[in-house]
Amino acid sequence: MTYYFFFFLSNQEGQNRIVYMPTILLSELKITNNPKEIEEYFEQQTKKGLEGIMAKKLDGIYRAGARDFNWIKYKKSYSS
Repeated sequence: MTYYFFFFLSNQEGQNRIVYMPTILLSELKITNNPKEIEEYFEQQTKKGLEGIMAKKLDGIYRAGARDFNWIKYKKSYSS
C-alpha cells in the first residue's frame, strides 16, 4: 500500500502552497507516565539529531491552533 502526504503551508507573506512529502518517518510509540523514562527517551531522540519529541495525553484531543497540554512539542531548546 502506498501513502501520499500533502501539507498546506502558509508563509509570513500570506503566500500559500501545497507541499508533497514522499517520505515521513514515523517514530515508535512509547507510553509512560514516568518522568525519568520521558527524559531518557527525549535524550535518546535528540542524540539522533532530532529536534525533540511530541508528547500527548492518552485521552487528549488535538485542536488545531490551540495551545494546551494535551499535545506538547518538547524541543531541545526547552530543556535545561
